Amino acid sequence: MAKQLLQWSTADPELKAILLDPNMLKVIVDISSNPATAAAHMKDPEVAAKVQMLVDAGMILPKK
Repeated sequence: MAKQLLQWSTADPELKAILLDPNMLKVIVDISSNPATAAAHMKDPEVAAKVQMLVDAGMILPKK
């Protein structure tokens, strides 16, 4: 399943660009390791849109 998700996500140019962006990787790591940082990152509309794309693709689970 994970292999299929990786193949699918890297086939989508927008998702691939997000995953290869060093700044977005830092955001993803920050959010994963310290969920309290999510609010600060989400204040940036561009970051929020990219994170939402990853959520919509099932690559990031939304906060419950």
